[in-house]
Amino acid sequence: MKLEIDSGQIGKLLFVVDADDIKNDSIYGGFENTLEKLNDVIKKLEIEGISDTYVMCDPTTKVGYLESFLLSTIPEAQRDCINNFLACSKFESKENHKAIINQIYNIAYPKAPYNFGHHHFELLKTQLTYLFTYPINA
Repeated sequence: MKLEIDSGQIGKLLFVVDADDIKNDSIYGGFENTLEKLNDVIKKLEIEGISDTYVMCDPTTKVGYLESFLLSTIPEAQRDCINNFLACSKFESKENHKAIINQIYNIAYPKAPYNFGHHHFELLKTQLTYLFTYPINA
């Protein structure tokens, strides 16, 4: 990728990463740690001027991962239902938790699995629009 950047073939980058949970990874987990470590890598690669970042998590709590983000975009009653199920099922593994959220979400909302109109998607949509629509040097 660095060769393509240096040759002008890549002029803009958007890094989309999971925040995960600081309880599972005290070095890289959590919104702040993830953003800090990602920015360190971007700086070491000397690509700050063309790079943007989006840390995937629940935008309100700044905790979690893609599934947490998606769960934050559904109506409160459905979110409470899923969270109550997760609490009573007592799945403790992070991977099981992510898989369960994903499965519940897909089963519960088979026709419209993602509410792209939800305000939590706005920043990501703005970053993607910029990435794909504006000239490289803009």
